[in-house]
Amino acid sequence: DTYRVWAGAAHIKDTLYSSETACIFGAEYFLTEQDYIKIANLQFAGGINRTIWHGHASSWGPVSNTRWPGYEGMYSGLSSRLDSREPNSKDYIEMNNYFGRVQRLLREGVSRTDLGILRLNYGERTEYGITYADYIGNHHGIYWQDMSLQDAGYTYDYFAPDFLNLVEYDPETQTLGDTVGYQAILLHQQRLPVDAAERLLTLAKQGLKVILVGDAATITPYHSETNEELAAVVNELKALDNVVVVDTEADAYPALLEMGITPRAELIGTNQILTQVREDENDNLYVYAY
Repeated sequence: DTYRVWAGAAHIKDTLYSSETACIFGAEYFLTEQDYIKIANLQFAGGINRTIWHGHASSWGPVSNTRWPGYEGMYSGLSSRLDSREPNSKDYIEMNNYFGRVQRLLREGVSRTDLGILRLNYGERTEYGITYADYIGNHHGIYWQDMSLQDAGYTYDYFAPDFLNLVEYDPETQTLGDTVGYQAILLHQQRLPVDAAERLLTLAKQGLKVILVGDAATITPYHSETNEELAAVVNELKALDNVVVVDTEADAYPALLEMGITPRAELIGTNQILTQVREDENDNLYVYAY
């Protein structure tokens, strides 16, 4: 399962194991149920499939004058009173039942995500930075800036290059990873370790489709490697028939179509609809659309 935590604790350390794991905080008496539902819907559209409510106001406090409705360890900045002292609590049951229905859908089978985007970053934003929902809810890209893919209905994940070592290519379905089903891998970041390039080359030789944008994969982040070593692997990668080099991110969309890769939930026309697709062992497809 993929988790997102709603927290009112004094401190949370959130480690991003993938682009699908994150933490979000709500301000005391600041957000309504409609706000929480909108944020959750955007998270569900981004691949989150389990929301955890966390945090409880306490009648005890470190100072003697703690009064109703209780002590808040994070004061008015990052907290929510998830109990009967919160006026909105009368709607918690209805709201959580809705979350439960959506999350049940989003935990059927396995994810069928169209594209994987390699992203190496040792300084990801934490819960105190701009949240994922701020980007996706306002039609902005986080790292991949061009919106053509999203508008056409492609779903995609960001993940570290090391993840390539944890997934295998299936020549029968022509997809990568049995629990995600990537149809292609995109590279637009300059940094790429040599061993990750070698692993990508191995997968591409098996048939995995790859698109490189501009000067992607030209710099190794490690002092133990050289850019020349990286270039040797990447040049071999680019020589394969199922690997395409494009000038800009916007060029990736027509390149994917030319490679025969279309979204599993294709969208036609101008839209800002977001989807997630799941598939179970009986080949049933489940689609969440927001």
